[in-house]
Amino acid sequence: MLEVLNYSEARRSLKSVLESAADRENTVVITRENRSSAVLISLNRLNELERAEKNEAYLKMLRQSEQEAQAGKTVSVTLDDLETGTTGGE
Repeated sequence: MLEVLNYSEARRSLKSVLESAADRENTVVITRENRSSAVLISLNRLNELERAEKNEAYLKMLRQSEQEAQAGKTVSVTLDDLETGTTGGE
């Protein structure tokens, strides 16, 4: 659930605002007059968002690698090459 409060309301009811975000996992938007707003979320939600961001970056890398492989941009390496630190093209 999304809650929107101005700074004064949030300050007056800080305990309930924190409980709403942390315990009930609501998203709380705190607006400030003539300034940028802030968002308060639970630590669990932050971890989920960061995990999703990392997953998206990993999937982007995989898609790029797949496109490069389909375009023939590959290098063959043997186990011996890996053990000696050389590549097939050397």
